[in-house]
Amino acid sequence: MRWSFRVGSIFCGACCAAMLCCPLSVTAAEPDSAASGEPLGLFAAVEQGRLEARLIAKDSKRCNLLLKNLSDVPLSVELPTAFAGVPVLAQWQGIGNNGNNGNNAPQQLGVGVGPQRNRRMNPMMNLPGQNRQGPNLGNPPLFGRPMFNIPPEKVLKLRLPAVCLDHGHPNPRAAIPYEIKPLSDCTKKPGIAELCAMLGRKELDQRVVQLAAWHINNGVSWKDLAAKRRQSTLPAPPTYSKKEIDAAKEAVADARKAAKENETAARETAVSYNR
Repeated sequence: MRWSFRVGSIFCGACCAAMLCCPLSVTAAEPDSAASGEPLGLFAAVEQGRLEARLIAKDSKRCNLLLKNLSDVPLSVELPTAFAGVPVLAQWQGIGNNGNNGNNAPQQLGVGVGPQRNRRMNPMMNLPGQNRQGPNLGNPPLFGRPMFNIPPEKVLKLRLPAVCLDHGHPNPRAAIPYEIKPLSDCTKKPGIAELCAMLGRKELDQRVVQLAAWHINNGVSWKDLAAKRRQSTLPAPPTYSKKEIDAAKEAVADARKAAKENETAARETAVSYNR
């Protein structure tokens, strides 16, 4: 009887020692957002090596965004409502993003993202205000940004509208490689992000947004924009109509107002978060 008790004590002690030595080996790993289906931001997914992003600037108005899932699991990608396309050539020439790039550099692009017709990759769209009358100003909340499910090793192609951000520079073309950047890396002018977002949601015409973007980002006066002339015919008619100029003026006012409201809301959120 005494021997049985001693064996049982030894067995229990061995089990306890094993339990004490094993907690690190059985601790659950940190959840993987890609494996769990949680959405990743576009730039975060690229930085982590899970997503490859290629931007092809077809011209000054349109571009294609190619997103390839490099992982072996489905990837939910959340796109910003606006981002920038920067010519890689500008980096080779040591050109910065401060607007003093020299006239040899192609124009940077402001790209808008909105509802897409191509739903083969199962996009999850929840953009507030898309059925309302008039522009939906400001940035939609986080849940309202475009999200796409991309299967493993598949490529999602998006056709997106764009505007040029460097007046007087050469127009973009497909032969020049572009890369995606946060819009804030290319311009700090209030209203540009809001204009691009409205363009992506098709709330404003591309020509109107282009005029507004040149006025805000490059300081081109309305007089100079109205004086532009087409070179294809004689006598050369105005490139932009008075109606487009007037619409661009209104768009600038709306975009700046929205930018100010967004800045105020962000500041108030930061203050309440730090309390």
